[in-house]
Amino acid sequence: MTIRSFLFALIALSILGCKEQYPPAANPGALSRHQWELVRYASGIGQTNPIEGSRITLRFQGDTLVGNAGCNEYFASWEYRGHDYIAVFGQIGTTEMYCDGFMKQEVLFLTLLSEASTFIVNDTALQLSDPSGLLVFAPTRPGGAPPEPSRQFLAGYFMAGNEVSIFRDCADTTVVFWLEDETKALDSLYQAATGGKEYQPVLLEIDALKMPRLNLGYASEYDGLLRVKRIRKIALPDPEDACFLSMTWG
Repeated sequence: MTIRSFLFALIALSILGCKEQYPPAANPGALSRHQWELVRYASGIGQTNPIEGSRITLRFQGDTLVGNAGCNEYFASWEYRGHDYIAVFGQIGTTEMYCDGFMKQEVLFLTLLSEASTFIVNDTALQLSDPSGLLVFAPTRPGGAPPEPSRQFLAGYFMAGNEVSIFRDCADTTVVFWLEDETKALDSLYQAATGGKEYQPVLLEIDALKMPRLNLGYASEYDGLLRVKRIRKIALPDPEDACFLSMTWG
């Protein structure tokens, strides 16, 4: 081999090597391969799961998105914009039902969907995201069955007192849950953390089930119900924690 031929071969190998460093273009056709069901979402700090009992679905049909937002059916127009970019444009249309306990979640979902600009997809998951949040979906199981329900890890702030037992999740601080402790240990842990004081916010990390709002009692005044299965951590708040600083308790 001549020196000139050897140099051409090195250049060709270098070019091929550079091409392999770039990820392949996303496959928009995979978006329509399944009906998708929301399993996790995030807006701001942290991630959370849909409220137990709500089903949020998504299907790509041509240039239209359709599904159920947890209460209302919805539809919207979308387009593929190359590589892993999409755009949802125009106003998302919905039916006009009211479902007690689910409406704040529905509004947040539709907002995140309308702002989605990138996607990651394979046969087991779909993620839609933009700088303000993300939506994670799994394929609906055969027969239209929802994903298996499970307890969720939640991190946020809890406050207790006479007629008060409320929790704000750091993943969405606009939603306030009434908290039911099935471990029977939270009251004593709360008293120890606050020195016996009531109405003092504390950091609380738990495994819990998210449920719709109860229709009776003080719990009916809040957006949903949490049933605590395990307490992982309880502590006084860090005054510099971004989640804590975003909380309002009025």
